[in-house]
Amino acid sequence: MFVPANREREFPQLMGVLDELLAGGRSLLAGPWGDPTWSVADCAVNAYLAYLPIFFPQIDLIPYPNVQATIAATQARPAYQRGMGRA
Repeated sequence: MFVPANREREFPQLMGVLDELLAGGRSLLAGPWGDPTWSVADCAVNAYLAYLPIFFPQIDLIPYPNVQATIAATQARPAYQRGMGRA
Protein backbone atom coordinates (compact mmCIF):
# COMPACT_ATOMS: atom_id res chain seq x y z
CA MET A 1 0.00 0.00 0.00
CA PHE A 2 2.81 2.40 0.73
CA VAL A 3 4.51 2.02 -2.65
CA PRO A 4 2.33 3.80 -5.22
CA ALA A 5 3.30 1.54 -8.15
CA ASN A 6 2.40 -1.56 -6.14
CA ARG A 7 -0.80 0.02 -4.89
CA GLU A 8 -1.95 0.88 -8.40
CA ARG A 9 -1.21 -2.62 -9.68
CA GLU A 10 -2.18 -4.85 -6.76
CA PHE A 11 -4.85 -2.97 -4.84
CA PRO A 12 -7.70 -3.46 -7.34
CA GLN A 13 -6.98 -7.17 -7.64
CA LEU A 14 -6.76 -7.76 -3.89
CA MET A 15 -9.79 -5.64 -3.05
CA GLY A 16 -11.82 -7.33 -5.77
CA VAL A 17 -11.18 -10.73 -4.23
CA LEU A 18 -11.92 -9.43 -0.73
CA ASP A 19 -15.12 -7.74 -1.92
CA GLU A 20 -16.30 -11.06 -3.40
CA LEU A 21 -15.51 -12.88 -0.15
CA LEU A 22 -17.63 -10.36 1.75
CA ALA A 23 -20.53 -10.55 -0.73
CA GLY A 24 -23.94 -11.87 0.16
CA GLY A 25 -23.97 -10.42 3.63
CA ARG A 26 -20.96 -12.39 4.79
CA SER A 27 -19.14 -10.11 7.20
CA LEU A 28 -16.66 -12.57 8.68
CA LEU A 29 -13.71 -14.07 6.85
CA ALA A 30 -13.01 -17.18 8.91
CA GLY A 31 -15.20 -19.88 10.34
CA PRO A 32 -18.26 -21.58 8.92
CA TRP A 33 -20.96 -19.58 7.16
CA GLY A 34 -23.26 -18.06 9.74
CA ASP A 35 -20.78 -18.39 12.62
CA PRO A 36 -21.05 -15.06 14.47
CA THR A 37 -17.61 -15.38 16.08
CA TRP A 38 -15.16 -12.64 15.17
CA SER A 39 -11.82 -14.35 14.50
CA VAL A 40 -8.21 -13.21 14.59
CA ALA A 41 -8.33 -13.06 10.77
CA ASP A 42 -11.35 -10.74 10.93
CA CYS A 43 -9.65 -8.53 13.49
CA ALA A 44 -6.44 -8.27 11.46
CA VAL A 45 -8.08 -7.60 8.09
CA ASN A 46 -10.77 -5.28 9.45
CA ALA A 47 -8.27 -3.23 11.45
CA TYR A 48 -6.25 -2.72 8.28
CA LEU A 49 -9.36 -1.86 6.26
CA ALA A 50 -10.59 0.62 8.86
CA TYR A 51 -7.39 2.60 8.44
CA LEU A 52 -7.66 2.85 4.64
CA PRO A 53 -9.89 5.96 4.66
CA ILE A 54 -7.63 7.58 7.24
CA PHE A 55 -4.24 6.97 5.59
CA PHE A 56 -5.36 6.76 1.96
CA PRO A 57 -8.37 9.06 1.54
CA GLN A 58 -7.59 9.37 -2.17
CA ILE A 59 -8.37 5.70 -2.81
CA ASP A 60 -11.77 5.18 -4.38
CA LEU A 61 -13.58 2.37 -2.56
CA ILE A 62 -16.84 2.77 -4.51
CA PRO A 63 -16.09 -0.31 -6.68
CA TYR A 64 -15.94 -2.38 -3.47
CA PRO A 65 -19.32 -1.97 -1.72
CA ASN A 66 -18.85 -5.00 0.51
CA VAL A 67 -15.49 -3.70 1.67
CA GLN A 68 -17.06 -0.30 2.34
CA ALA A 69 -19.79 -1.96 4.43
CA THR A 70 -17.19 -3.92 6.37
CA ILE A 71 -15.20 -0.75 7.08
CA ALA A 72 -18.33 1.01 8.31
CA ALA A 73 -19.28 -1.96 10.51
CA THR A 74 -15.78 -2.14 11.97
CA GLN A 75 -15.70 1.57 12.69
CA ALA A 76 -19.10 1.28 14.42
CA ARG A 77 -17.89 -1.44 16.80
CA PRO A 78 -17.68 -0.22 20.42
CA ALA A 79 -14.13 -1.57 20.75
CA TYR A 80 -13.01 0.41 17.70
CA GLN A 81 -14.71 3.52 19.02
CA ARG A 82 -12.94 3.15 22.38
CA GLY A 83 -9.60 2.41 20.73
CA MET A 84 -9.88 5.50 18.56
CA GLY A 85 -10.90 7.65 21.52
CA ARG A 86 -14.40 8.22 20.18
CA ALA A 87 -16.33 6.59 23.02
